[in-house]
Amino acid sequence: MNVVLEDHHTIVSLTLWSGRYTALVLLGLSVAIAYGAFSLEGVVLESNILDEVGSSKNADDRVESFNAVTGALTFTFTKIFEFYAETFVFPSMLTYLLNCSLFPGDQPQRVRSHVKEGVLFWSFKALLILFNIGTASLYVGQRRGQVEHNVVAQDLYLSNSSLATPIRPSNTSANSMVDLQNTILRAAVREYTAPFELLDRCQGNGEDTMYRSEWNDVDSTSVTYGFPLNEWNSWLLPRGVKAATNITLRVGDFHSKKGKFNKAADELSLNIKLAYDLFLQGKLQFERAVSDMDLSLAYPCGEVDGRWGTTGGSIAVLRPNATTTPAPVRSAAASNTSERKLQMRRTQSSTAGAEADTLAPETSTSSSSSTSGDVTFLYGDDKYNEELFPDGKRKCRGARTSLHLLENVTSPSMQTLEHLVETITTGINFTTPTNVDDITIGFHRFEVSQHIGIATMTIDFPLIGDYRPYGDGLSTRDFFPYECGAESCVFTSTNVKSFFRRELLLTRFMTDCNVKDLKYSPDYSNYLPTGCKPQDNATFLYGLGTYVRGDSLEIGSANLASLKNPQTYVSLSFGRLVWTPTDLDKTFDVQCGGSGCRGLDVPLQDGATRKVLLVGDKSLPTEHATSNATTPLRLLALNTAQVPLKSNQSVIAMQQWNYINTANIPAVDLVSRRDEATWTTDTCNPLVDSYVAHLEANRFIMEKPLQPMLTASLFYLLQNGIVLDIDTTSPASQKGGKPRLQIAGAQEEKVISFSIPSLSAGVTLSGCGLMCLLAAAVIAFPLARVKLAPHTTPAAEYVRILTDDLYPDTVHHKRLRFDNGDALPMNDYVVDGIILRAERDHSKRIFL
Repeated sequence: MNVVLEDHHTIVSLTLWSGRYTALVLLGLSVAIAYGAFSLEGVVLESNILDEVGSSKNADDRVESFNAVTGALTFTFTKIFEFYAETFVFPSMLTYLLNCSLFPGDQPQRVRSHVKEGVLFWSFKALLILFNIGTASLYVGQRRGQVEHNVVAQDLYLSNSSLATPIRPSNTSANSMVDLQNTILRAAVREYTAPFELLDRCQGNGEDTMYRSEWNDVDSTSVTYGFPLNEWNSWLLPRGVKAATNITLRVGDFHSKKGKFNKAADELSLNIKLAYDLFLQGKLQFERAVSDMDLSLAYPCGEVDGRWGTTGGSIAVLRPNATTTPAPVRSAAASNTSERKLQMRRTQSSTAGAEADTLAPETSTSSSSSTSGDVTFLYGDDKYNEELFPDGKRKCRGARTSLHLLENVTSPSMQTLEHLVETITTGINFTTPTNVDDITIGFHRFEVSQHIGIATMTIDFPLIGDYRPYGDGLSTRDFFPYECGAESCVFTSTNVKSFFRRELLLTRFMTDCNVKDLKYSPDYSNYLPTGCKPQDNATFLYGLGTYVRGDSLEIGSANLASLKNPQTYVSLSFGRLVWTPTDLDKTFDVQCGGSGCRGLDVPLQDGATRKVLLVGDKSLPTEHATSNATTPLRLLALNTAQVPLKSNQSVIAMQQWNYINTANIPAVDLVSRRDEATWTTDTCNPLVDSYVAHLEANRFIMEKPLQPMLTASLFYLLQNGIVLDIDTTSPASQKGGKPRLQIAGAQEEKVISFSIPSLSAGVTLSGCGLMCLLAAAVIAFPLARVKLAPHTTPAAEYVRILTDDLYPDTVHHKRLRFDNGDALPMNDYVVDGIILRAERDHSKRIFL
C-alpha cells in the first residue's frame, strides 16, 4: 500500500451540447406529435371493402389481418421510444431536477434526499406512461362508408306469397280502407270470409209455408279468385286510383250537347281507335256471356254474314262436335294446361311477322257426315256442323253478334266521338234490347305508376224486354212476403235470361282484328273475328256487374214493400292494361348486381313506412300469353245464390236473389209505415236479412266492376312481386330526389384504418408539452450537469460520470480541465488507479 498526496488542481468539466440535445428532443416530440395527430385523424389502411348491409364479415377478416401486423409494430415502436427517452432525454432532465432546490430545505450539495430521488424517478416513469398511452390505445377498426345499392334477382321476385312480416289492416272495419274493402275484393285483401249467420229480426215465428226457403238454399253465395293472394294486396291502391282523364256521357244528353263532348274528347286526346278495339273485344265477351246464359237463343246466320243457306260455301274451320259445349274459362291461378279444353289455331302474319290469332278451334282432317233428327252435320272439307231452320236458313245459336258492324271503323270518317257512340249503342241494342238514350258511356285513363297504365271504357245500360227480371220496368213493383225481411229486401227473378254472369276476365290484348270474315263456332255459340294480332306487354280486361235502381223503396199496403220505377242495369267495363319494364337500378339510383334489373315498381300506401312493390320482368306471369277470346283467364267470379222457389216442398222454379243497394234509391223507408200489429205474421222472412247481411259483410256484390277490374288485374300482373322499404334516411330521399331502397343486394362500403381515441391522443400530447417545458428549462437555465452530492470530489464526479447512465456521450461534452486553462477530452483517458477513503475517518485510504 502506497500513500500519496491529493491533487486539488484537476476539474471534471461536464457541459450539455445544447444543439444536439435540442435536436434530439425536437425529433422525439415531432415523432410523438405526428403519431398522435395522424392516428387521431385515422390512417386509412384499406378502403372499398364491401359487405352486405348489416354484415361485416369481410371487414372483420381484414381487421384481424391488420391487427396481427400492427400489434407487433406498435410494440416495437413503444420499446424504441422508451429507449430514446431514457437514454437521451430523461437523464439530463433528471439530473437537472435533482440539482434544483425544489422545496424549502432542499440542499442537494449538502444533503442527499432519497424521497426526492424516488419521486423524480417515478415521475419520469409516469411521463413515459403518458407517451405510451397513445401508443397502447392504437387500434385497427372499420368505419362505414357509402352504401352501394345493388339490385339482385331476389329483390325482384317473391318465391312464395308470404312476407316476413304480414301486412294487414290494423282495423278490419269497412272504414279502414274506403274503396278497396268496399268492393268485391274485400275477402281477398282480408283473407277472411265472414260466415253466414241467421239474423231473426222478425218479431214472431210466422211462416208462409208456400214460399219459405231453407238455410242451405240461401247460404250459397261465394266468390272465386283467379290470382294468388298476397299480404301486400291490402296496400295496393287501398283507396282506389283517380282517373287521369275522364269523359262520361249519357247518350240522351250527348245528342243535344255534341259540341261540348267533342271538345272534351279533343282536349283529352281521346284515342278513338283504342276505344274501338276495346269495344270489339269487350262486346265479344259480353256476347259469350249472353250465349252461355240463355242456350235457347237462335237467329239466322245470314243476319251477320249474309249467307242464308248452305250453298254459300264454307265459312269456318271447326272441330266436329254434335253438341254445343260451354266456353272454357280458365282461372289465372290454375294450371296453364290442365284446364285448356280446346287447342286454338295460330298462324303467322305474312306481312308483319307478328302472331295472328284465329279464334276458331281446329277441325278434324277426316271427312264424314251424320244425321240426327232434322239437323245435318257436315265434317271436314272446311265445313262446320250446320243446323237449319225449317225454312232452310242456317241457324246460329247464341247471342246475336254485332261485331260485323265494326268492319269500317278504321276509316278516317269513323274516327269521331259521334260515330264511336253510335257504334257502341247500336251494338249493345243489337244483342240485348235496351233504352238507348239511357245508356251511359265512360272513357277513362289511369296511371298506376310511371310505367303501368290502364285505359278503360264503361257502358251502363238498362235491361228491357226478354232480359228484364220480373217486375222490372213497372211503375211499382210490389214485393212478395218472402222477398223482404225486417230491414231489407231482395229483387228476385226467375227469368234465366237475366242471370248474367258477374265476373272479371283477362286475356291478351288484340289489334287489327278482321270482322269482315267472321267465323262462327258452334262450340262457343258465337261469331269470332280472325287475324287478330296480340300486343306485347298488354292485356285486355273485361268486367260485368249488375245493379237495381228505383225512385223509392217503402212499405205499402198490407205491410208489403214496394219499389217505385225499378230498373235493372248491366254495367260493362273494358280495359287495356299496358306496362313497360324499366331499369329499376336507374329509377332508384342503385347498382345492378345481376344479369338484368328491368321490371316494374308500384308504390304501396297506408304503411307506417314508405314501401314499394317490385317485380322483375322475368318474373311477370305468362298465363295471359296463352289465352285468347275463347279461353280467357277468369280473375274473379261472383257465384250468386240460386234459390229454389218451393210450394209444398216442391220446386216451382229457380230464382236469383239480387241485392238492392239502397244508395241507388233516393228514398228508402221500411220501418215508419209498418203496421206492427200484423207485420210479424206473414210478411217477414228472416233469411232475407241474413242473406243481405252476409253479402254486405263480405262485399259479395259487384255492381260496377271498374274498380275491382283495375285492382284485380294488378294483383295478377304483380303477383310475384316483393315488398321493399324505402330508405328514408338517405340524403336523396330526404331531399325529394330518387328514392333509395333497403334491398338484399345493397352493399356497404367499409374503410379499415388505425387510430387512437381523442382522449388518449390528448394525454400523449400533454406529455409532449411537459417534456418540451422541461427541455427548455434544462437548456435555458443551466445548473451543474453532474448530480450533486455531499463531500463530492473531482474524482468522485469522474467516477459518477463514467459509471452512471445519467450522462450519455451523445448530448454531453466531457473534459478534464486544469488550472492553467488546458482541457483534455475525458474519453482519451482510462482509469489507472483508484483511491478509496473511509467516509468517517479520512485518514484511512485504499489504493487500487
